[in-house]
Amino acid sequence: MARRRPKESIGVSFFSFLDIMTATMGTLILILICTTIIAMKMEKKNIYIKLKADKTMSRVKRPVFIECVQDKLIIYPQLFETTLAEIQDRESYFMRLLYDLDRNQSYVIFAIRPNGYDIFKKARGIAEGLDVDIGFEPLDKYWQLKLDRDDLPLPVPEYMKGSLKNVEG
Repeated sequence: MARRRPKESIGVSFFSFLDIMTATMGTLILILICTTIIAMKMEKKNIYIKLKADKTMSRVKRPVFIECVQDKLIIYPQLFETTLAEIQDRESYFMRLLYDLDRNQSYVIFAIRPNGYDIFKKARGIAEGLDVDIGFEPLDKYWQLKLDRDDLPLPVPEYMKGSLKNVEG
């Protein structure tokens, strides 16, 4: 008696689908590598951030900008420095600024550099303890802070003139 041959089943082959997936993944990896190489060769440019008072609210408060860099605060527009060691001194410009700030008319915006987070935490704690309205904005280390001079609050108080260290010289 002869044996029956087993029926050859018609199976589904995923070979062509896998070829398409492999080619797609290879193309995407090539695009990713090319984009990374181009980005690494680009020059690092300064980005200017123009900050103005927010006039869209019914009650306008003028911003006071303080940049947090490494172990110092730079207070705009006067560009005065206060170091981490001086930050809690009642005679420092930072503390005088917070005490003299008209809380109904002004608020503080901290511009935080990547290496300035520690001094920001300390300064924020002091400002919140004095019930000052604050805001903050993280800044990349390559960004340059540029303010619109017509929109800036707080001229240098008379009692502080001559006793401050100015960044511009």
